[in-house]
Amino acid sequence: MKVKVVDILNANEGLKKIASLPINIKVSYQLMRLGNKISDELKVFDDKRKELLNKYGEINEGNWKVKEENMTDFTKDINDILEEDVDIEFEPISLDNLGDVKISLADLNLLKAFIK
Repeated sequence: MKVKVVDILNANEGLKKIASLPINIKVSYQLMRLGNKISDELKVFDDKRKELLNKYGEINEGNWKVKEENMTDFTKDINDILEEDVDIEFEPISLDNLGDVKISLADLNLLKAFIK
């Protein structure tokens, strides 16, 4: 399936939030597989983000900070990366398979690219 990098970042946050919820074993396994598949893409994104910070930023008190004069270029480049399409071999999870799981609308929204 094709998803955007931003969908992968969102799914990672959503997976962290629902990791401790009681979910049937089949869906738990699917979510675990999803987590494994997106971890490689997260590493690629993090490497690219670090390249952009090196290009447009500086270390200030031990933390990276984008220089004010570079903020527009940094924002454009990071948004370009977030909108890139990525192929992930994953069958979307059926909403029906989630059963009676209580999940917030915000968390469901984070996972929407991977739920049908």
